Amino acid sequence: KSSLLQQSIGSLVHYMELARMLGAVAVVFHPGSHLGAGFDTSMGQVGRALREVLRRSDSDAELLVENSAGSGGCVGCSFTEIAAILDAADDDRVRVCFDTQHAFASGYELRSVDGVRATVDEFERLMGMRRLALVHANDSRSSLGSNLDRHTNIGEGELGFHAFELLLQDSRLWSVPWILEVPGTEKSGPDRDNINRLRRCADLPELPADVREEPAQTPADPAPVATMEPAPVLTGRGTTPRRTASPPPVPQARGTTPARR
Repeated sequence: KSSLLQQSIGSLVHYMELARMLGAVAVVFHPGSHLGAGFDTSMGQVGRALREVLRRSDSDAELLVENSAGSGGCVGCSFTEIAAILDAADDDRVRVCFDTQHAFASGYELRSVDGVRATVDEFERLMGMRRLALVHANDSRSSLGSNLDRHTNIGEGELGFHAFELLLQDSRLWSVPWILEVPGTEKSGPDRDNINRLRRCADLPELPADVREEPAQTPADPAPVATMEPAPVLTGRGTTPRRTASPPPVPQARGTTPARR
């Protein structure tokens, strides 16, 4: 529907403006659903929509396509589809956010050395690692290939600690921020405990006790990423963006100086 498409484009333009105001470096979005039209048929529309968003926006922020879990005619549930979206957009400002839970739910095995290698190899072959801009690090309450978007705390789901240990051993994933989207141990969202779980998976020391989880951001801090879940291009769905800043390769408390390998 043209009205829904225009609403979706306008919504993304709005989030790009918010990113400009926040000084955010990127806006993460889900492409949405092809609404029964089929993936190939929708690619022309997706490409035109993304180019219009970039043309109408005064922001220098990038648009990051997030891979989907695969339910209900969604667009972007495989790296092949994500690569097609990048080709359709034909703009280097459109890059990729890799969500570990969504990848697992859509059939990417991340619990073995061979599985992680094959997953990252496929990404590199289809898109090149330069197109990766962000990792959403989430464990999964749903099983491999279930197509269900169900996040849980690091180490408490089907992926488990070992999957994140393997992912963090692949140096191709070290150069981008990792952001948590987990319920948290107190059900209040990403927390110090989950950050430290990931840091242990990377053989990094835990956060010092005197590091606050929500300190005020300073000019020396890394630039934030404005994310919206799920953001529109085809469906028009979208929620209020969250302002977050995460250091590579493993999240710390937001706004703190990143620890690097």
